This record gives sequence, C-alpha cells and structure tokens, in this order.
Amino acid sequence: MTGPIRTCVVCRLKAAQGDFVRVAWDDGRQELVIGGNVGGRSVYACNSDACRKGLCEKGRVERALKRSVPGSAMAALRESLSGGS
Repeated sequence: MTGPIRTCVVCRLKAAQGDFVRVAWDDGRQELVIGGNVGGRSVYACNSDACRKGLCEKGRVERALKRSVPGSAMAALRESLSGGS
C-alpha cells in the first residue's frame, strides 16, 4: 500500500486513502461533502455497497466527525451515496 493508510468506519478494513469514500463537514456550506478538498476531520468508508450504506447508520458519521450533523445533511449524504456518487 502506498500513501496514507485509512480505516473504514464500517468494516474496519485498512487500506490506501484512495480506496475509500471520504466524507467531511463543510463549515462554509453547512453540509457533508463527499470527496473534495474540504479540510479538517473526515470519515472514510470502503467503496462496497454495504459499507457505503452502513456509513449512514448508527451515528457513525457524527461520532467520527465529533459533531452533531443535521438530519437533512444525513439524508442528503444517504441520497448521494445510494446514487453512486
């Protein structure tokens, strides 16, 4: 593996950063952003369907980001991830 190693918050797989979906909170837009260049704390999940779906369950995003996330932002994330973004 080359580059930074990250861990999937759903299945705990460790792999190169490029093998994961990255989700971060954008303070300026007040929304969750998939990928992109938003700095700060972020959460990673495998590209598998099960892990992308599991990312939105059980408060995983909020725990990993150490902040509360509005329900509308979680709904938008769920929609984006299920749409294959």
